[in-house]
Amino acid sequence: MPNTTYEIAMSRQLSRPTATAFKVVEDIERFPEFMPNVNSLTLLEAEGNRKVAAWDITIDDAPLSWIEEGIYDKQNLIVHFRALEGVFDRFDGYWQVIRDGEGSRVTFELIDFALLGHPASYEHLGDIFLHSRPDFNPEKLTKYRATLEKIFEWTPSYASQDPLCISLADGRQLSGRLIFCNFLPEIISSPRKMLAAYQKIRDGCNVAKDLGAKVVGLGGFTSIVGGTQGERESEELGIAITSGNSLTAALALEQVDMLLSRLDWDLSSRTVAVVGASGDIGRACAMALAPRARQLLLVARNRAKLEEIRCALPENAEIQVCTEIQDATYASVIVAATSASQPILSEAALRRGTVVCDVGYPKNLSYSPDPRPEVLTISGGLAKMPFALDITYYTQLPDPTIMYGCFSEAMVLAMSNRYESYSIGQGRITQEKMERILALAREHGFQPAPLFHGKTPVTDETLSTFLQKAAQKAPSL
Repeated sequence: MPNTTYEIAMSRQLSRPTATAFKVVEDIERFPEFMPNVNSLTLLEAEGNRKVAAWDITIDDAPLSWIEEGIYDKQNLIVHFRALEGVFDRFDGYWQVIRDGEGSRVTFELIDFALLGHPASYEHLGDIFLHSRPDFNPEKLTKYRATLEKIFEWTPSYASQDPLCISLADGRQLSGRLIFCNFLPEIISSPRKMLAAYQKIRDGCNVAKDLGAKVVGLGGFTSIVGGTQGERESEELGIAITSGNSLTAALALEQVDMLLSRLDWDLSSRTVAVVGASGDIGRACAMALAPRARQLLLVARNRAKLEEIRCALPENAEIQVCTEIQDATYASVIVAATSASQPILSEAALRRGTVVCDVGYPKNLSYSPDPRPEVLTISGGLAKMPFALDITYYTQLPDPTIMYGCFSEAMVLAMSNRYESYSIGQGRITQEKMERILALAREHGFQPAPLFHGKTPVTDETLSTFLQKAAQKAPSL
């Protein structure tokens, strides 16, 4: 008999408080009373917060039986379960009770993927918090900032209540969750705080695993868990982990080409700077751009790493190694891809006629308070999805169909039923891997996102004005 995949989900609203509803979830022997497809459920063991039961159900006239272990987390009102034996190769997921108006909602779900993220700033944290607590007075976020920051620091990693649902062309349904790791990039200023952030990321991966996720996409600074020890972490956690850097780099390069084509610019006559060239995405972009640019500036703090990258580039390419960020402003095309907690480039400091593709999260470039039409900046490493995910309160992107490349890679892997750590470790992104994951993304309807300056589309009028202003001489002081 061929293997069959069953997608099972249930949600039921109750008029009872969450604590009362959780008692219903705990009373598993009564499940057949309100779950029509459950023929019988027999409790085999019950000790502490652990229960083992024998299930017998029918789905699409197919009888299914297995023995299941449940771990009951009364504090968070969630039950993590897994099959110990029976008809399934793998069967795990969770029951969860959440507040719903004046009552509660009980959900049963197995997820396929998880997207691991963190707030980019305190203000961003406020947006995320207000999404889950719309009744909260926004003024208190400012008034009690110091207290709320400390509470946030103590809060463990957690899964958002909103499911991420994807309908595939073949009729399959994929389910995912956005998981928040509670740290701010700006406070990772010491080894102790870096270790605390690292542990929250690991905890976030464990939350994903408990929810049944088969692959985790690492967003922003959470990708530090996928660095030099990434493969070991994946093995220890027992779940596929991907930084998404391969697709992010591929998308950024596609968007640079889109912009250059619309400007009618040829890289062979341009100086290009890659800021953050010693990082995974920066290195991949440098490798791709070196044979095409008239001159390539590799910009990062670590000269030794930059020299190593220069040695791997074509011998006939004109390469300069730079450890000062201001050296990047000598280029007319800049790709910024650093893992910096604060902006490292200022739009106000850029030269007339400069274009920037900012791939960073948080952003590498701070926008000028005064418009500079003679400078053009775009957000890079973004995909346009063939569906919408209503998480713009977190992504802060201009449209629910626009998504970060790091998260898109995890979803593409899940849609392809390839639960593997595709982008993991450092210095392993190759042109072949970028082309392969981009082709796979296109197969599922993903495309490089249209060009945006922040949340504003880059129109033909924007480009025409830029070219006109760029050609003018700078005003004398």
